[in-house]
Amino acid sequence: MPPRAPQRLLHALAGVTDTEDEVHIVASSKSLAQQSGEHFLYPALLPELEPDEVRYFELVEAADITNLQAFLASHASLNKDCVNCQGYTALHVAVRRKDLSMVKFLVQNGVRLNDVLLHAVETGDVPLTEFLVAELSKTDPQCEKRGYPHSATYTADVSPIILAAQMGHWTLIHFFVKRGLEVEAPHTASCLCKTCIKVMRVEGVNASTRNLNTYKAICNPHYMLQVSGDPILDSFLYAQGMAGTSHAEEEFRREYDQEIAKLRTFTCALLDQCRTVEETRVLLERPAGLEGRVAHLAFPRVILALQYNEREFVTHGHVQQVLRIEWEGEFKAWNRLAFPVKLVHFLIRFFTLPVVVIWVKLMPQSVMAKHWSSPVNKYMNHFAARLMFVFFVYMQICLDKARASRGAPHTGVEWLIVIWVMGFVFEEIVHCYTIGASRYFSSMWHWYDITMISLFLLTFIFWIVAWAELLGDPSRGTVPPRKDWPSMDSTLIHEALFAVSSVMSVFKLMFYFQESAKLGPLQVSISSMMIEIVRFFFICICIMLAFAFGLTRMYEPYKGMKRTEPDGEEVKQSPAFTSFGNSMKTLFLRMLGVASDDQADVVVANAEDGSINEHRFTEVVGSTMYSVYQVLMLIAMLNSLIAIVTGTFQKIIDNAEVHWKFYRTRLWMHYINEALVAPSPFLFFQMPLLIMDLVKKRRYWPLRNQPVDSYSDVVNKVVQRYLCHERVILYD
Repeated sequence: MPPRAPQRLLHALAGVTDTEDEVHIVASSKSLAQQSGEHFLYPALLPELEPDEVRYFELVEAADITNLQAFLASHASLNKDCVNCQGYTALHVAVRRKDLSMVKFLVQNGVRLNDVLLHAVETGDVPLTEFLVAELSKTDPQCEKRGYPHSATYTADVSPIILAAQMGHWTLIHFFVKRGLEVEAPHTASCLCKTCIKVMRVEGVNASTRNLNTYKAICNPHYMLQVSGDPILDSFLYAQGMAGTSHAEEEFRREYDQEIAKLRTFTCALLDQCRTVEETRVLLERPAGLEGRVAHLAFPRVILALQYNEREFVTHGHVQQVLRIEWEGEFKAWNRLAFPVKLVHFLIRFFTLPVVVIWVKLMPQSVMAKHWSSPVNKYMNHFAARLMFVFFVYMQICLDKARASRGAPHTGVEWLIVIWVMGFVFEEIVHCYTIGASRYFSSMWHWYDITMISLFLLTFIFWIVAWAELLGDPSRGTVPPRKDWPSMDSTLIHEALFAVSSVMSVFKLMFYFQESAKLGPLQVSISSMMIEIVRFFFICICIMLAFAFGLTRMYEPYKGMKRTEPDGEEVKQSPAFTSFGNSMKTLFLRMLGVASDDQADVVVANAEDGSINEHRFTEVVGSTMYSVYQVLMLIAMLNSLIAIVTGTFQKIIDNAEVHWKFYRTRLWMHYINEALVAPSPFLFFQMPLLIMDLVKKRRYWPLRNQPVDSYSDVVNKVVQRYLCHERVILYD
């Protein structure tokens, strides 16, 4: 049944025709407009064709040139440029029908071309487009480069080349590119050049629309493949540009996100066409786009993809296959070993680490040295050394926990911790030098390491200060006892710093869990949830501040007051809200479920005659505010946090293949490019040999062997296969 059929049936039963219904609607709208005091506006006045003009359009649509010629001869006064309600002329109709003969006939009879070139481009008809370009070029040499402001269909920023690129017409794009036309990429969202500032002031929203249309054009795969020598790099750069623009212009974020998703699908489609591991390796070894010294780094394109957060590219099956081959190195059987066998390998590594370190440096070309130098073996070396360090930290805490004297610890284990941390410092310097400062400081794990090492170094400094304070003390720090120590005593400070450092040293083990298929997704989920919790706490802090201001203002005057009850019992004012700091602490603990019954009570001191006075109004208002806070925080906010965290966890688990593999790749690349074979502190065994290498000016990081096939050859093959896979191109 047609959409209006039920309505017509009801009208027929009521004796009302459609025409009457429309009249009633108009009359009703008029009366409503009059009641509201507004002037009634009639519908837009659209162009209407005269009977002769209707016949003119019908002949053009029928492609009847003979009768049209006779009709025009008999109607000399006919307006050949008449338009219908859509703003289309007869020439538009002919172009839409791809009727080249009719188009030529109308052009010869003086019909204006207007924006018909854009309509021809949209149809994808190459001969028709070539003819119109030739005709327009006679009077307008810039016809291919500019838009048409008076077009009813297209915005003023859409030029023929932009439209062809947006539509993905391969042949038309090729036609315009051969004529020297290309789409200029927009400036970045953060650009504040004179041109961008002028555009923002003058055009406003039009500039945003132009940028979006331009990105849609240059990001089309068919256009990119014809103008770009490195489509993968350009895809990364355009995706970054659109991501930045979407943050600056949030009104168009959905459109930009769609274009970014298309670009990432395109790069994965190119990777799909790699038929051998060597072809994929050639694409990944491309250093273009990566700043700094990169000749010694493996897989610069993967480093760039990690930097630009290109998860789909990094986790593509072909990329992961190449990275796994590099990760295992000479230890090809690692991924196929059962977990108990892997555990045995790992336990053996605890006792063989010194041998491995010395062997690798003395005989680097031996089979065992190459085996032990593989990234997966470097991973085991560092993991084993980290567990040793955590064990020594634990031993230091256990052996020093009952000490009641001031000064530095003297268990003997602290010297091992100092040596280990000095090795960590050397490792971080090597990492920074290897990958460059900008990439080094872009990693959150590196910032974590810097913070942890800094806390340990501060601990060592206060160990020295505490030791120096006891020089010449005959009691060796036993006098005065701990209860009489000042709050900022150096011993108390180094104990607190060591406690925080030990917590961070244990949490560092989570970095190594990323390699596990079982623990990795869980670790990634926890990290993502922590980010959501931090965002949530910004709102919580605002709520806590709001209530802390009010509650402190009400309860602060009662600070320290005491009241004696008739039975002689003394009641003190709760310090929960008597200062701003106490208020924030109380509200935070209440959010965690910690509270007492008397926190909102108001205690007024007895009068001079001993009578009891109660400020009921103040107590009721304070209790009400506290209750509102509890309802808002415990019911609304915490349940919202649970929902957010649950959603984040589920999203990570549902896409574990993408999220976990992306973070695991960061771990792999760390051990492929940055990490030394010898972890801290065993790298000190290699120090004399490293000094000899520096004296002999040997390269510690040799240059990577370049692939046999050139990048251009592989890209050409991949692009050809991609075009064959896109079968629609064959019929374009």
